Amino acid sequence: CISLSFDYGGGKDETPEEHKENVLQFLQSQNATFDNVIASVPAEALYKLLGFNSASIPAILVYDREGHIARQFEGPEAKYSDVEKLVAELLEQP
Repeated sequence: CISLSFDYGGGKDETPEEHKENVLQFLQSQNATFDNVIASVPAEALYKLLGFNSASIPAILVYDREGHIARQFEGPEAKYSDVEKLVAELLEQP
């Protein structure tokens, strides 16, 4: 599991590292124990690159053993219980 922060907006005097403290505080408040990456690509460009719109955050992408996207959960309907169920099903497959 890894998270990707879209906090970097790409402003003229802005750097991705400026968001590190806020991102870490949020992850700690959520008891997150996985790795996090702060994107170095501005958020709007990243949305387009990944095929998301701003309403799609959070987005959860679950990959199968071969590295293909098994399912993509987006926006408010992204529920961890659904993700856990899918991951369990994928782990049962050879």
